[in-house]
Amino acid sequence: MKYPFAAPLLVFFALGSTGSSSGVFSSASPSSTLLSSTLRKSGPWVMGYYMGYLADRQPPSKIDWKGLTHLAVGFFAPRADGTLDAGLAPSAADRKLLVQGARQNKRVVLATLGGQDSGPMWYAATCCSENGGAARATFISSLKNLVKSEGYDGLDLDWEPLEPKDQPRLLELVKTLRKELPGKVLTFPADGADNLNFPANRAFYAQLAPLLDQLNLMTYGMAWDFEGWKTWHSSPLYGQTPNTPTSVDLTVQSYLGAGIPAAKLGIGIGFYGICYGAPAKGPLEDTVGTKPGGAKLLADDNDLSYANIVTQYAPLGTRKWDSSAKVPYLSFAKPSGPKGCTYLSYEDETSILEKGKYLRQKGLGGVILWNVNQGYIPGRVPTNPLLDATRRAFLGGR
Repeated sequence: MKYPFAAPLLVFFALGSTGSSSGVFSSASPSSTLLSSTLRKSGPWVMGYYMGYLADRQPPSKIDWKGLTHLAVGFFAPRADGTLDAGLAPSAADRKLLVQGARQNKRVVLATLGGQDSGPMWYAATCCSENGGAARATFISSLKNLVKSEGYDGLDLDWEPLEPKDQPRLLELVKTLRKELPGKVLTFPADGADNLNFPANRAFYAQLAPLLDQLNLMTYGMAWDFEGWKTWHSSPLYGQTPNTPTSVDLTVQSYLGAGIPAAKLGIGIGFYGICYGAPAKGPLEDTVGTKPGGAKLLADDNDLSYANIVTQYAPLGTRKWDSSAKVPYLSFAKPSGPKGCTYLSYEDETSILEKGKYLRQKGLGGVILWNVNQGYIPGRVPTNPLLDATRRAFLGGR
């Protein structure tokens, strides 16, 4: 996930091995296994992430539950001593509203932990030898307490980056959680940007997948201005080349090739875009990584939320369609919007419908949305156009 983990946290509290934070509540929830199974039988999953640090963009009362089967609420961050930091999670009052909303709409609600650059914290919290293993025991207890005290149906474990040294600890953690949280939903968002030039080894996920309810691929934010890169799209369905070496299909094929069942895999859709500056006006142009004076990648997550794209950029640019990558983009005659973009890649209703077709063709399990807050546009009908498109593309309009 995109997530400013290194930024100072403005609100702190710990969920330790005993007791709960102020404002949380105990909730005797219906069987999450039964609810998740019922939703799965009726079609793919659509899991939207709701971020506390973006609550001002969309309050819990404005969530369109019709477009979701699952809601992941975060972030809760592991601490080195095994306690949890909820500084970037919604307030206790908002978390209560989110869980209640999920109950009322018969949706699965998960607590999501970690986020971008959280790997070292996960590694410390799952430590098995240092401090006599006390951190790991406290961490397991903290997770159990979080689920029980706030009424979540399970956990989304966003350990990233996941380094090779981390893999045994993650595997043991999931095995333990299966025992300690019977019947609860466990999901994992995995790296979603396989590179054509450097094939990834996904063998570890063949061990992890059987322990999970979902293995979701973060197939968004897939373009850079690194050495050798041309300008590219945030979430191209197809079209990878040596100079634009990423696509959703390339990543999916990598995981399927490792033996992950298609029905266990989900793809990702970003409710945000990326943009390059001059002189680029579209994909497949030079970046600073291929030519001096080439385009630089200027902005992505948060700054280029879908809401900001619609209100601050779309009126200034020309929408175009890449028939190879199956995604739209905006081209600008001059630097435009707050970030001075000249080429902006994003998702719209048409590209989401294309990803829905792809999911059905491949027999994949579902989709994750990063994140629902960024798609909310007050005053629009519908208020979250991308979420409404996702509902039509993946849930058949139900």
